[in-house]
Amino acid sequence: MWRVTVGLMVMIAMANGLAAQAPTTKAVLSLAAAKAIAGAAQAEAERRGSTVVIAVVDDGGHLIALHRLDDTQVASVDVGIGKARTAAIFRRRSGVFEDQIKNGRLASLVLPGATPLQGGVPIFYRGKVIGAIGVSGNTPKEDEEIALAGAWDPHRADRHRRAGLQSRSLELRGGVPDAFTVGSTVIMDPVTGRCGRG
Repeated sequence: MWRVTVGLMVMIAMANGLAAQAPTTKAVLSLAAAKAIAGAAQAEAERRGSTVVIAVVDDGGHLIALHRLDDTQVASVDVGIGKARTAAIFRRRSGVFEDQIKNGRLASLVLPGATPLQGGVPIFYRGKVIGAIGVSGNTPKEDEEIALAGAWDPHRADRHRRAGLQSRSLELRGGVPDAFTVGSTVIMDPVTGRCGRG
């Protein structure tokens, strides 16, 4: 009887432990969404007449989509991927590290896997980084502006405009909401890449 009781207690404890360790759900950046993000950045680059490389990576910094516009220097391929990877794995704009170096924090030069150059922007979904976009080929400021055009959050920008707020900071525009929306029309869900009405 004692062995049966102890055995039941062990089984109940194991069952409770397994229930507490239920798997979690993680949003990932789909290929369709990565292509749409790169496409938005490409449209902005073409509007400006810029020759750039646009790289979109997942949250681990692994390449999903790459657009190399005509006549873009070959060296920008690796630099664009590096900027995107930096923004993804460090969960912040790659330009933050460039700013740190400018302000004398030279230790940022030796961070493993970092490309401390402006132009990498993380992509957010429900407050979590699900990937990043990196742009290389022009001035640092223009690279970042083109990256932001890909990661732009029209829903948040519209909310700020209606509230009378100015988008003074790049941080206000550097994320992707639950869906790209214009009015009540959902343009694209950044995880599934599906389009439709909201």
